[in-house]
Amino acid sequence: MEGADHFDVLVVGAGCAGLTTADVLSELGAKVLLIEQGDKIAPGPSTRNGGYVHGGGFHAAVIDDPIRAARTAQRCREGCEFYRTHHWTAIHHNAAPVRLLVRDKVLADRALERWASFQIEAIPLSSAQLANPEFEFRGNATVAAYVKDLPINYAMVYQKLLSRMLHRGVTTWVGHRLSSYVDGIATITVAGETKRVRVKQVVYCAGFETKGLLERNRDRWSSLGDTTVKLWKSHVVLTKRFTKFGYMIVDPGDVSVMPQGDYCVVCQSQEDLEIEAPNYDQVPSTVAGIKDRLNTTYNVPHFAAYQSNACLKPSIHVSSAGPRSVDVHVIELSENEILALPGKATEAPLMAAEVAAKLQAMLTYSITKRPGDTYSW
Repeated sequence: MEGADHFDVLVVGAGCAGLTTADVLSELGAKVLLIEQGDKIAPGPSTRNGGYVHGGGFHAAVIDDPIRAARTAQRCREGCEFYRTHHWTAIHHNAAPVRLLVRDKVLADRALERWASFQIEAIPLSSAQLANPEFEFRGNATVAAYVKDLPINYAMVYQKLLSRMLHRGVTTWVGHRLSSYVDGIATITVAGETKRVRVKQVVYCAGFETKGLLERNRDRWSSLGDTTVKLWKSHVVLTKRFTKFGYMIVDPGDVSVMPQGDYCVVCQSQEDLEIEAPNYDQVPSTVAGIKDRLNTTYNVPHFAAYQSNACLKPSIHVSSAGPRSVDVHVIELSENEILALPGKATEAPLMAAEVAAKLQAMLTYSITKRPGDTYSW
């Protein structure tokens, strides 16, 4: 195709997954084109939700399957350390350490058993209160712990990634949609116009658009098998900041509070409402329930202004049954196409590393091959 732009990798979606993937691949020397169909960067859950990086304690306690719980907690721990090291300026340091609370006795016993594997130590419930004397936690709690979860400003994280990628020569197109990818040619549309570029690999980091993407291409991507994508809705409520530190409660239906600058983000534990089509319509009864639970659980001044927000989270399932998955998924759809979806923003750096590993042959073509690179069976 004469005069066509050439790229090593086209990354579809400029949310947390896409930005992180484009950053990792460009750091390894790939010529990257990053496109986002929205009119702004990162329009997905990481900028609409609670704004913190998980340290592993919450998921170690809440996931029923012990193997998945351990695996998820370990990924969270590694992702949290990555953000702590590489995005120091985006962390709200004056809101840490976060307190994690469990009410139910059975759930608390399970949490204590699993936390021991991750060096998470229980603390006296009084300690969780004394460090923040102006804040009153109402109700019973069986166990508490300090955890490494980080209140974080994802807008600052993404600005750093964009700035870094700009210096590496990454091309970023906002308001652009991938129409097709055939024989190495990507057809991209914007405002009724069409662009065609030649790319070696496509990485789909499409977030909640992944569901429609798979439905439109299932016949073409036979490797998917019975894999499906589900969409889950949750809500957050914003209030004026009323606590110095963050508090998370593991028990379903309880509300957690995470300070972010001058305000607090309040969300409901394990709120996962499955929906068929993506939308940001709020469920008034859910928002009202979060407000009520907030005021009965914490000593919250009755602020005149609350702001509520809906969030969408996609998850990949290998069968139609089961709760929302927080696993990392990197799936080879074809020889030149990869689907990548992190369980949550905390895991995006680990997901991007998996994508890079699958593209090693392209990325390291000038490096002497290792014995394992040529081994076949």
